[in-house]
Amino acid sequence: MKNRTSLYNLTIIILATLAFAINVKAQDIPKPEFTRKPYILEGGTLKDFEAVTPTVDGKVKGLGYGGYESFYVAPGISSPVKFSTAAGSKIVVLMDDNTDPSELFVLMKVSEVKKESRRFLALKTGFNSSSKMKDSKITLSAKKIQERYYELVPQTLILLPGEYAIMGTGIAASPTSKLFCFGAN
Repeated sequence: MKNRTSLYNLTIIILATLAFAINVKAQDIPKPEFTRKPYILEGGTLKDFEAVTPTVDGKVKGLGYGGYESFYVAPGISSPVKFSTAAGSKIVVLMDDNTDPSELFVLMKVSEVKKESRRFLALKTGFNSSSKMKDSKITLSAKKIQERYYELVPQTLILLPGEYAIMGTGIAASPTSKLFCFGAN
């Protein structure tokens, strides 16, 4: 009878420890306050990106024969928000349903810095336009963390030093869409 009681007590202790460990692990990842807004997760803390409402600018090349380029323009030559894959930084987003966030967001690398602003290529028409678009946009994939909570992973895995922005596409975009800007080091 004493062995049975000891085994029962040991089982209770193991189950309580396991429940505590699962609860502690779930608390390690903070949940964002807003849905469909990307955040930086670094060291168990959520940080906001630099949120900018961009202006749109365009330029015609070679009297129109050279094509047309359209840019999203963010003020300032660099973002005050820094992102480091070496420090374990991750891009995370909470969705309001189980929609794949990689279909709703695009990562863009700055195309040029000009007149105290960062310019992100939005559209290019004309000869050799597709190769320049490929260079400025980086595909994201989604990795599920928890229900409706995802990490957005750049196709390149490691971001080269420079200025970047995340923007909503499709139903996540609107005329007042924000650029979520950051610098990678």
